[in-house]
Amino acid sequence: GSFVGRIGSISWSPDSKKIIATLAYWGTNPNYKLVMVDVRSGEVTNLGIDRVYGRVIFSSDRKYIYYGRFIEPNSSTPLWGVSTFHQLRLEK
Repeated sequence: GSFVGRIGSISWSPDSKKIIATLAYWGTNPNYKLVMVDVRSGEVTNLGIDRVYGRVIFSSDRKYIYYGRFIEPNSSTPLWGVSTFHQLRLEK
């Protein structure tokens, strides 16, 4: 898909060197993906996580990112809009 220009959520790292954000992409459906921006260089890194929902935040020690994610409907979760909470460990 291609970026459609919508930003869902942003969060600054505690040291103000990075920003994490959710960016809307179009594929078969609109989809928010998790990216990290290096403030100094402007480089945007796709973190490879899609269907991100709600607020994204850094841990105070900058080792983790916390985010919500949509669960696709199935027999145990038949409704859209259900989200789960996740953490992503960042490499140092």
